[in-house]
Amino acid sequence: MKAQELEFPQKSATDLRLSITVVLFGMPRRSDLTIESIQGNMISPCVEAGLSVESVASFNLVHRVSSARSGELDVAIEAQSYIGFGADYTLIKKQDHADVVELVEISKRYRDVYKDEWVSVRNCFHQLLSLKRAWKFIEDNQIRSNFYLFLRPDLLYHDRLDVPRMVTAVGASGGVALPFWHSWNGHNDRMAFAAPPAAAAYANRVDLVPAFCAKAGFMQPEQLLKFALCEAGVRVHDIGVTASRVRANGSIKREEFTKSMHKPRSQ
Repeated sequence: MKAQELEFPQKSATDLRLSITVVLFGMPRRSDLTIESIQGNMISPCVEAGLSVESVASFNLVHRVSSARSGELDVAIEAQSYIGFGADYTLIKKQDHADVVELVEISKRYRDVYKDEWVSVRNCFHQLLSLKRAWKFIEDNQIRSNFYLFLRPDLLYHDRLDVPRMVTAVGASGGVALPFWHSWNGHNDRMAFAAPPAAAAYANRVDLVPAFCAKAGFMQPEQLLKFALCEAGVRVHDIGVTASRVRANGSIKREEFTKSMHKPRSQ
């Protein structure tokens, strides 16, 4: 059976419509289970709303996943999971723990809120670096859009993105729209609809890890995001979309889509 692929419309050089760049980042564990929801609930609404769509994918290449916290015990990541997204630009980098050593060492000066020997924190840094690489590519290649839609490829998106509402709210404030659930005393970091200045703050927040850890006394991704957006003076809206994490073994994480979450979680 041919793998399903994301479909991005062709962009004309003379296109004068409002534009959006879709940014996929992180690790695509099971794209065969997530692509349909990404296409139907996140990308198609942008096209239907009349936006000109461009796309960048920045993925961490991992061959096997082993995490007791997520229930993925030495599970292979199929090569097929890295293709089929059909992005205009795709960056794939082998995940190397050497890339995050300095960040992990900074975090080790403080307490490990996950109590798992810094594994969750290390995984968080890998994801944040894939996001930063995507944004650097966007800046280096002058991919300028009115809006940016950041999406994890390993999520099953349950709701259709209300693009007209996002364009109105985010366009007026120059801010960012985030999920209201799983905030853990910060802001949910799994997806975002952002105006350009807010997008830069969202994508480059790994640069603020030292300052955040010094202030908070620990490393925690949702609170890091809140810290970064506050530092940049970004206004936050509700994106109105829920999504569940899909594991490499095909299991779908049961999520609690409630506003008040007051404890950290694993990546």
